[in-house]
Amino acid sequence: MTTLSCLSSSVLIAGIAVLTVSTVFPSSALATKPTSTGSASTSTPVTVLPSASYSFDALFNPTYGSTENTGASAAVNFNFLQIGDKIQLDVTLNNTTNGKAGLGATQATLVGLAFDAPTLWDLSLKTPGGSFTKFWEDVDLNPFGTFSYGISPDRNSFGGGNANTGIKVGDAAIKMSFDLKGTGLTAETASKQFTDLFKSGTAQMATRFQQVNAGGGSDKVKGQLMIAEVPPPKKKVPEPALGVGLLTIATIAARKTLKQQKR
Repeated sequence: MTTLSCLSSSVLIAGIAVLTVSTVFPSSALATKPTSTGSASTSTPVTVLPSASYSFDALFNPTYGSTENTGASAAVNFNFLQIGDKIQLDVTLNNTTNGKAGLGATQATLVGLAFDAPTLWDLSLKTPGGSFTKFWEDVDLNPFGTFSYGISPDRNSFGGGNANTGIKVGDAAIKMSFDLKGTGLTAETASKQFTDLFKSGTAQMATRFQQVNAGGGSDKVKGQLMIAEVPPPKKKVPEPALGVGLLTIATIAARKTLKQQKR
């Protein structure tokens, strides 16, 4: 895979969440356009680099809510990309179950992610990730209620079904891509709407686990978007005015002259 790169910058938010504005992107994120020469059309691609990305992490473990407290856990990354005039949302899922949370589960299969989103978003699955090919809207995941969207392996219901094709402990993380549309939206404004929604406390996200070797054998685990306020910049101490400095120098010189005259 070819990786193209150029100038990038990032902002560290309270050492927890990182908002990245970058122009370093893998070739899989590039769009192409056909070109034409004279009367003949060619398929020579013209690459359209994403101009910016805005990335946020979310953690899922019993600390944030769990139906069975098994200790099943996950980490998810949401990355908003601006590609020309289009917005792409990449979501990466990672099963992080390690026996250190809840009842100490060491094995669990991640079979679903559900999350809330702004009501005016129009989200559609562009590229599935591994076995996660089923895109859901208005996802019901009791007892946590209904979520805007969900993604899972192909199954009859989001909450239940065959777990064999999910993400097991030790499996590589998988990434899927969504097309995101909305009036006047850019990757930057979409990412802000997303984080503002979770800051408000009215949104939630959750993961579904099966084949868990603790508790009742399955779990539904809530997550939290890792966002924090950027601390305000430090205030500069104003430097003494030039006039005050000159006046001080003149006063010292006058005192020296007076002393010399008295001698």
